Amino acid sequence: MRRTLAGSEVKRKKTEIETGEKETSEQGPKASSQPTRIRPTLRQMQGFMAVARLGSFSRAASELGLSQSALSQSVQQLEFLLDAELLDRRNRTIVATPAGAVLMRRLRGILDDLDGALNEVQREINTNEGAISVACLSTVATLLMPPTVGVFKQQFPKVSVSIRDENVDGILDQVKSGAVDFAVTCLFSDDREIAFEPVLRDRFRFVCTQDHPFATRKFIRWRDLDQANLVVMTRGTGIRRLIDRHLSDASVLDKAKYEVSRVPSILKIVEEGGVSSVLPALTLAALPTETQLVHLPMTEPEIQREVGIATRTGVPLQTIAERFRRDFLHVLVNGHHLAHMPDIHILADP
Repeated sequence: MRRTLAGSEVKRKKTEIETGEKETSEQGPKASSQPTRIRPTLRQMQGFMAVARLGSFSRAASELGLSQSALSQSVQQLEFLLDAELLDRRNRTIVATPAGAVLMRRLRGILDDLDGALNEVQREINTNEGAISVACLSTVATLLMPPTVGVFKQQFPKVSVSIRDENVDGILDQVKSGAVDFAVTCLFSDDREIAFEPVLRDRFRFVCTQDHPFATRKFIRWRDLDQANLVVMTRGTGIRRLIDRHLSDASVLDKAKYEVSRVPSILKIVEEGGVSSVLPALTLAALPTETQLVHLPMTEPEIQREVGIATRTGVPLQTIAERFRRDFLHVLVNGHHLAHMPDIHILADP
């Protein structure tokens, strides 16, 4: 049972806790007529929560690495500060009083949030561990991410790296939700939630098999597509929206033989012969050297797009994600993975 203190002793001890110093004889002027209120310490709150959760001072003291007397004194100080009995000590198993139960409910979330914040700080300063996640276009995932991960892992072998191959809309949704640290993608319209840093620009090219009637031309005009059997991107996809925006008459695409939603599917269909397509140059950069496909520049008009790094507006990258971003730009600028491909212009600084 909790020891009962005489009235004068209760007042003295409460004053010591609130002011942080013992009462002395009346010497010198008083700084204030009201005692300075001292708020509970983290140690006091953690100690109370441990005792209430475990029902025992000895078990709680062992878990916290404290002596039982030190823990008991800490909880008593908290009770004096709040002027409330928080624990019922009358039985063998200690339980929270009604006031203690109220405090437990509020402290549980506060302490969990604090632990989460401290863990985030540790992950931020400890660049040797952790995890990053990046969403990107399929060609970027195939051509540029493997060498980037290789360079990054040489310095940070314990960091987990997740690369997500997605379409443009799916990529931007993941950036906005915070599911990924950043993305390498296109931004076809302004979005206040997205900060966009262009790193390369490409233009559309006509792609077909070597025996296609257009294969020997130097360039293809958009109006020439009226004479071709086409496989194109589905309406609503980023590439299709970009074409529709730039062509005064995009009806030629409405006559396409196929509409699909993924670039690799288009290339597979074109390889089978009999159809052709129009795709951004970057999507063709990963074609193998022994491919049977050829590609030619599209003109009248010349349609370009920008590919860049997308992050959440106003949210800085964590240190380890920023290091991965720098490695990606190094590979992009200095890796020569796109040097063989016409109509791709690097915008990032070397």
